[in-house]
Amino acid sequence: MENDMMTVLLVQPGKHPVEITIPHTLKELQKQVGGTIEIVYPWPDRSVGLVCHDEGKLLGLPLNRALPEIGDAIAGDFLLCGLCDTEDGGSLCSLPPEQMSYMKQHFREPHFFIESAEGNDYFRVTPKVYDNLMGKPKKKPSREQGER
Repeated sequence: MENDMMTVLLVQPGKHPVEITIPHTLKELQKQVGGTIEIVYPWPDRSVGLVCHDEGKLLGLPLNRALPEIGDAIAGDFLLCGLCDTEDGGSLCSLPPEQMSYMKQHFREPHFFIESAEGNDYFRVTPKVYDNLMGKPKKKPSREQGER
């Protein structure tokens, strides 16, 4: 790999996307998604690769974001990386600034999925609403803040 580090966009269920810089290694990509990886190319007009857990749905990872471009949804954490030409073909690299900006906005709001007679559907929600819908416990005030 040509550089030791790359800047990518991490998208997690129920959260806003976060720009992170990670080592440019297979091991790190696997660590970020929690297992073996699959690279998906849902946007043929953009030099962006989506790196996800290749068995996310089989393992029951939470659905993260819908991808209407390919008629599917991604389960678990995923990364958005740039695609760069190399001597031996193509390679993942840092997400270019213009793509980073676009993808941050595109995936800004978490998706909450529901099952209906027609199949899965989703709604864009805020992280707070997502946590409430998923039944995540509310944080209790710390002793320093004083319990009331």
